[in-house]
Amino acid sequence: MPQAEAKRLLDQYESLAKQANWKSAEAGLSLQMTNADNRVNTLLGERPGKRPAFTKTRFAIPPSGAWFLAEYKTGSNWTQLIFQKTAEGWRVVSGSVARTPEIATDPNGLAIAVNVDQRNDLAVSPREAAETHTRLMSTLGEDAAAKRMFASGDYTTELVAGLRSDRQKARGQWTLKYQPRLVPEIFALQTADGGAVVWYGVRQQDTYTARPGAAELRLTQRGWAALSRGAFYKSKVTMRSGAIYVAVIPPSPGKVRVIGQWFSPFSINGS
Repeated sequence: MPQAEAKRLLDQYESLAKQANWKSAEAGLSLQMTNADNRVNTLLGERPGKRPAFTKTRFAIPPSGAWFLAEYKTGSNWTQLIFQKTAEGWRVVSGSVARTPEIATDPNGLAIAVNVDQRNDLAVSPREAAETHTRLMSTLGEDAAAKRMFASGDYTTELVAGLRSDRQKARGQWTLKYQPRLVPEIFALQTADGGAVVWYGVRQQDTYTARPGAAELRLTQRGWAALSRGAFYKSKVTMRSGAIYVAVIPPSPGKVRVIGQWFSPFSINGS
């Protein structure tokens, strides 16, 4: 795919986004998360702001032509969008806001896609990194092998610490069960230093079950509070959400760094 075509698709995406025509712009988990974010913003009484203009754009296009990365800068932030060719046409299916490493290119200037199931010279394969990160969350950091794989950071040690804190606060009154499930599609590109940058998604279900004599539960985090409309729960609460992560895998040996997270609360049901 020529860069000019990738630029046309990015411009088309922006035009659709300004119209809030998300069904024609995105697909899969990305579309589900965008719709969820819009719903929460509506419940909070927030109107969409004007989309900022790009100051820089660049593209990483693997030779397969099945997907590519578009990256642009707005202010001091870099945004990454993964475009994939679907049955309905080109759609954004993953994304992040992060400062990613330089992408490696072949002699023809094309990005080098990484087989997500192969380790080769990487510390771990992209799929193993994604699966282990999911296991790190589901075990609240109690899986020793998962802990060893990842560097400390907001979306590894700090995220797990927050989940453990929630469990500790509820101990004796509510039983918490975390069930993250990895989305099958993973996207990975080789970086200039011989590592890889990886995008993967997780759908999650968290269940709170009251023990005898438990105090009522009220969710105070902004998104969940909006979806629950300030309700108090007495017996059981099921919360569904989605997240897309971007991680950097170094050449072997080394620890995986998770450098970005896009999180969206989907729904909450309880009594």
